Amino acid sequence: MKGKKDSIPLFGVLPLGRGNDFAYGGKVPETVGDALAIIAEGKTSTMDIGLIKGGLYPEGRYFGNGIGIGFDTIVGLEAARMPHIHDALGYVLGTLKTLIKFSDSPLVEISYSGKTISLKTIQISIMNGRRMGGLFYMAPDAVNNDNLLDLCMVTHLSRGKLIKTIIHYTKGTQNGLPWITMDRAASFKIKAVTGTLKAHADGETICLDGRELEVECIPSPIRIIHK
Repeated sequence: MKGKKDSIPLFGVLPLGRGNDFAYGGKVPETVGDALAIIAEGKTSTMDIGLIKGGLYPEGRYFGNGIGIGFDTIVGLEAARMPHIHDALGYVLGTLKTLIKFSDSPLVEISYSGKTISLKTIQISIMNGRRMGGLFYMAPDAVNNDNLLDLCMVTHLSRGKLIKTIIHYTKGTQNGLPWITMDRAASFKIKAVTGTLKAHADGETICLDGRELEVECIPSPIRIIHK
């Protein structure tokens, strides 16, 4: 008779994307050849999956790595307009273009773990994995099977402070900056009090003028093959 472990879908990953952040968070090797090798003989671990509801997906859309609201969604859209630029360079150039277009931020109300925070925020990341854009460690301490999602939220900033923050992201050292909130929870509700929400999940557009989003962690529905 098969046990519970055998009934969970087994998931193998080939790193063929621009940033390969999902693969990175899942401890999958960086090259296709090495990833194929571990599919044949690698270890397996359970993995959480996220679910976001709202925008184009009122019934929900699953994600493996993370969602972004605000600045990094615009970065992703800019990177997608440069299909000839590969790997993380597209996100670097997208970041520079977004900095030039930098404008006001929405007033957002975010609720989780019995508390509600209201602030003007330029960027919210809710992560199952650790990295976005092949380079930016939005949740450097995230664990993808702890039944929680990691929050990284930034208040509205000047361009100078935003550039400083982005540099910290590349090293995963942003925790402790006074304008950043980092936390963990099993679910989040995000509402635009003024302005609208621009959001993506694993690089796929969720909304460009959203008003409310709900995000939750689905505990360990899959097993991932890793090194």
